[in-house]
Amino acid sequence: MAVANLTFNQKRICLGIALGVAAICLANFELGWSLFGPLDPKKVFIGSVVALALIQHFVGPTLREVQEHRDAKRGA
Repeated sequence: MAVANLTFNQKRICLGIALGVAAICLANFELGWSLFGPLDPKKVFIGSVVALALIQHFVGPTLREVQEHRDAKRGA
């Protein structure tokens, strides 16, 4: 599925999943859970934040799409 063919909600779901992964990586780093075995938690967290930024840039909805969705929801 091409990125251009994703609906607004599908784009939001992709961002939500990436944000959830970044949150788990942050908790792993801060709380010392060792969820990723021998990998350095700090590097895993940095990688997840970089991935989140890339997903936001290339997959995430644009500001125009967000405004159109908000206006359509309000009935304007």
